[in-house]
Amino acid sequence: MFDNSKVTDISPMVPALRKEKCKLVSIKKNDDGSFTFAFTDAISSLNHREFAPKQGQTQTQEQFETSVKLLTSRIAHITRAFVTEAEFLKIKGNGNSLDEKWNDYMKQTMIALGVDRATGKVAKAAGVDVALKVVYRENKGKYYSALPQVPPFISTANHPKEFTENPAYDKFVIPKITPDHEDPTFSGGATVPKAAGEFTPTPAAATDNSSDW
Repeated sequence: MFDNSKVTDISPMVPALRKEKCKLVSIKKNDDGSFTFAFTDAISSLNHREFAPKQGQTQTQEQFETSVKLLTSRIAHITRAFVTEAEFLKIKGNGNSLDEKWNDYMKQTMIALGVDRATGKVAKAAGVDVALKVVYRENKGKYYSALPQVPPFISTANHPKEFTENPAYDKFVIPKITPDHEDPTFSGGATVPKAAGEFTPTPAAATDNSSDW
């Protein structure tokens, strides 16, 4: 999983309910088929990565369908921040298989946003100020800056959004480890500390003869 700590030339973006004057600077397809959406506020960066939907062995069909809906809703949410509704409604994942639908959906998304395949620069995002909701997410005991899993988390003049805080999920500070109360009569000493702690944007299909992404 991507971790912003791997970015060395600019510091990771610090979580906040609303960070103004950010920019979407690039979208790039990775070797594994995932896509990285790179944001910056000039002094720090955040890289949001979306992976092709794959059903895990521990997922039920219902859980898998929910995860796909959340995945495509996040991408649609970012896209609508920069394009007109008419442009957005052209995007549809075509194909017989899930992989074909995913590849075509992302291809049409990149075309709508005017992404340069060589550089990743996003024509529709050029000069556009963005507000972001940034939270901490945890992976294997380490915390990193990320966009929330559920929109809204991006706002532009084209598609303005208000952000709200859900205390159960939104973490803006890294939770501290609080030791349990030590019972002086317990011969073993202190106890172990506990950690506190849309493939369905389906409007009219787009037609395009560009090469595949």
